[in-house]
Amino acid sequence: MHLTMFFTLLVLTTCAAVCGHSDSKLTQCSASMSAVPGEIKTQSLMQAAVSKKPNVTMVGFLTWESRKVEESNVVLPQMRTPPSCTVSPLTNACLPSFMVIGTQKCATSSLYNIISTHPQVEPAYKKELLWFNGNFEKLRCNPPDSKPDDEEFEEYLTKFPRLPSNTTALTGEFSATYMHCWCCPRAMQRLMPDLRLITQLRDPIERARSRWNEQHSWAKKITTYSSFEEYVERKLPHLEACLEKAGNSLEDKTHCAAKSNILGLSVYDSVIKLWQQHFQPNNFLVTYLEQLAKDPQSVVSSIHRHLGIADLQYPGDLLHKKYNAEGHYGWQRSLQNLQIGNSTALEKLYMFYRPHMQELKAMADAGHITPLPKSWRVRWNL
Repeated sequence: MHLTMFFTLLVLTTCAAVCGHSDSKLTQCSASMSAVPGEIKTQSLMQAAVSKKPNVTMVGFLTWESRKVEESNVVLPQMRTPPSCTVSPLTNACLPSFMVIGTQKCATSSLYNIISTHPQVEPAYKKELLWFNGNFEKLRCNPPDSKPDDEEFEEYLTKFPRLPSNTTALTGEFSATYMHCWCCPRAMQRLMPDLRLITQLRDPIERARSRWNEQHSWAKKITTYSSFEEYVERKLPHLEACLEKAGNSLEDKTHCAAKSNILGLSVYDSVIKLWQQHFQPNNFLVTYLEQLAKDPQSVVSSIHRHLGIADLQYPGDLLHKKYNAEGHYGWQRSLQNLQIGNSTALEKLYMFYRPHMQELKAMADAGHITPLPKSWRVRWNL
């Protein structure tokens, strides 16, 4: 009896310390911790209580634990300390401290629906603000050394909850197209230098085909091409020429990729390098949709650890019913139908992406991004 009362008090005290800004989220936090097995519950409480623990992540590189999940090979980063609040003189409130920047058609909506329920997360009032790059003809970050100015930036900050400096909560944004915005890294680093960034990637051919299906089958925006293969034959040479002309300029390469939202947004390596020119690699977390499909809790746990927030266990219906069914995204069906050797266009696409995947693998081997999923290493012969 006394042990039960003690544990209940411990749960409420820890939740109040970690999540003490919302009665509803405090209740959710307590329920979440109480619902999990004792061993995991104790671990969650310990992680929530060590917010003063020194940051163990090496500057410039990611330090990974040797914990792997057999089904999905998810490697979890070390638990970090939470980012400190940087008070903006424009609003007298904390600046956004995290940003999920992409990638389009990689289930960032799933991440939003899960992470935004965390009691320590107070996201922007709207998903997909697209504030920095909503209009590519007049980017709010171009030129990134002076745009946006103070007046514009103050208007941007009104889109977030005003968190006081003593809060344990974090606020941030989920906008999937920021990843391929060439001027966003420099502008965001100038305005919010301590941002912790998250991007989710998907097999590049699968992502491209998913975007094609969305635009061609649902939105009917592409009427000139009868098939994905025909689109690849016609459009891939333009992307290749643009990237070749860009040379070694990461900004120009990112600009090329952004102009091709079907094929170009599946180019990841040079884009991540651009972000890591302006933000330290340990502030840039990469997750993978294929792993989210098989083991969503581990992927979400890696985000918790990156942000330094309590590593809570989410209800199964939130993780699995909506976001852990591969058929929901058509992954199994599309992989079965996507026989590279039976299509000249797809062979070209495979050969186009493979050097980018090899570079991504090298970045992972160097510790600059999360290790690639096993399925990628096999499929791309890495």
